[in-house]
Parts: sequence; structure tokens; C-alpha cells
Amino acid sequence: MLHHLSREHKQRALTEILRVLVPGGSFHLLDLGRPVSTWDRALARIAFHSPEVRDNIEGRLAALLRDAGFEQVEEEMARIQAP
Repeated sequence: MLHHLSREHKQRALTEILRVLVPGGSFHLLDLGRPVSTWDRALARIAFHSPEVRDNIEGRLAALLRDAGFEQVEEEMARIQAP
């Protein structure tokens, strides 16, 4: 759902998530990410042109998490294909 938020609201949400996270706890984020193939990039340019989604498709989520204070940020890329 982060892709629906402005960058300012993403930063505020991530800061608040970290604030309420139990010490030693973990936060797992699943959202749109950076397109990996030529086809994905072309589709993203057509389908996801709103400013809110730009951070996601340009691969900035990890940096936003670090900026919010998360210390251990790991990215995993997965491509979901239709049946």
C-alpha cells in the first residue's frame, strides 16, 4: 500500500512503524518494486505513472527505510506471473 502514498507520507509511515516496532522485532514490506525486465519497465511506464508510485518503480524503498532508521534492510525481488 506504500505505493499509494506521497514520499512525505511514506517517510512518516515508516518512521511511525519503526517507533512502534517491538525491540528486536522485524518489519516485512511487500509492495510494488523496481521493474527488472524490459517488458516490466515498459509496462510500469504505462500503468504506473503517478508520482506516488515513482519511489517504488525507481527502487527507492530501501533508501526510504534506511532514512526512517531501519538498520538492516534486505531486498528480495520476485516476479509474479499470471497462471
